[in-house]
Amino acid sequence: MLFITVTLLMMQLQSFSLLFLVLSVVPLGLIGVVAALLLFRQPLGFVAILEILSLLGMIARNGVILIDQIQAVRAEGVAVWNAVIEAATSRFRPIMLGYIDGARHDPASRSRPTTGANGMHDPPKRSDLSLLHRLLVRPGRSHQMEPT
Repeated sequence: MLFITVTLLMMQLQSFSLLFLVLSVVPLGLIGVVAALLLFRQPLGFVAILEILSLLGMIARNGVILIDQIQAVRAEGVAVWNAVIEAATSRFRPIMLGYIDGARHDPASRSRPTTGANGMHDPPKRSDLSLLHRLLVRPGRSHQMEPT
């Protein structure tokens, strides 16, 4: 699976240096995950592992989009440092909204499962379907630019 992911990133970025740049940012997300799990004394369960994988995918996707935005700004003749600053400021809001939306709809953020009147679990809610959407649909759209 890791080989397929790296191959798809390589085909998308068409550069080993950009591939390593994106992959070097992904482990930094684990620092925040470990700190949050320790701080809130939460176990590393199955849902947490799925959420970590989802987060790492979002980090890689946003890295690819940011690199593409930097290249587009540089094509307009802007200096490298100014292109990085301009791309980062234009992508900040969509990236943060994506992370906030993901955190708001995480099944792991609920304290306990809900049960109906008959003691059975309720059907999947939007938050449960949001996780499936992020895992199955969004990774295929990582090459598209999101509106700012």
